[in-house]
Amino acid sequence: MGFIGTFNILDKARERITDALRSITTDHAYIHDGKLFTVPVFISALAAGATSKITFTTPTITTGKYTHYRPANIVTSGDNVTVNLYEESSGDSGGTAVTPINRLRTHPIASLTEVKTGVTVTTNGLLIDKAYVGGGVGTGQARSGSETQAENEIVLKPETLHTIEIINGSGSANNIFVMLKWYEEDNA
Repeated sequence: MGFIGTFNILDKARERITDALRSITTDHAYIHDGKLFTVPVFISALAAGATSKITFTTPTITTGKYTHYRPANIVTSGDNVTVNLYEESSGDSGGTAVTPINRLRTHPIASLTEVKTGVTVTTNGLLIDKAYVGGGVGTGQARSGSETQAENEIVLKPETLHTIEIINGSGSANNIFVMLKWYEEDNA
């Protein structure tokens, strides 16, 4: 490539104002590669003590893709919401299929992870992650909680049904927003 080619690459890697080298996070790079997917889920007025479930099935081994799940970002109108993630669930029925969103909107690749909301699940399976949004005064105030850092990701088993169980532990109905996020990477 030579000196001039190397210089041109480094010059393009500099930030315009500070002249520092640019860097982006892994998640940001996965967006640029068309590998990062999200599913926004809004649950309106989940009754006190009620549960809502989301299932997703990870891609088959033959696809060569592995799902790297990032713990959910949760926002609620009240308090005491628990979000559990289970693997090897069984007996799912009903629900509505949801199309995951590729965060690189011009990218033609669709997620291989199948997602459904509002499902019934007979057996949750093995609990592998948990998030909790606490509170103190009940409904009417926004609460939020999350663990979205890269260090908290879980590489999920392929060809496996997973359940996300959202429990309203509040004494009142609760509006709950959950943003699911994952990327699908080759197992090479």
